[in-house]
Amino acid sequence: MIISGAKKMKARIAVFLFILLLIGCEENSPTNLEVGSYSGDFTVFYDYDSPEQSSRTGSTTLTLDENGYNLTENTSYTPPRSEGKCSWGAIAISFQDTTIHTCEFDHRLIIEGAYNYSFDGTTLDMSQIDSDLSRKYRYILTKD
Repeated sequence: MIISGAKKMKARIAVFLFILLLIGCEENSPTNLEVGSYSGDFTVFYDYDSPEQSSRTGSTTLTLDENGYNLTENTSYTPPRSEGKCSWGAIAISFQDTTIHTCEFDHRLIIEGAYNYSFDGTTLDMSQIDSDLSRKYRYILTKD
């Protein structure tokens, strides 16, 4: 079978464009989460999947180090104080609270379990959905 000159040229152009596409695509890998202090807001969204959604926001500071984490509270327990062990991978950070708490607030506001996160080198955005209560918990924090 003989391939005509025009077909050879089209094939070469297609291969050349494919190689350019591969070379030109740079993988957008997330910035690695760093130990340190992050300050910002915690928001709990009630009925997050409904038009009747409401929310409550409080300021906080999260400190991450090699041994775990520490989260400060504000006067309205939004969020409540927490500390314990934590670990993170490329897209999720997991918290294990070891604080002894009083009974005067909603304990489901304690940072606990796995949160999806993104970090761009400055802003840490973490969120978790509690589908049983139709709540979403979100932290938007800036590295200090």
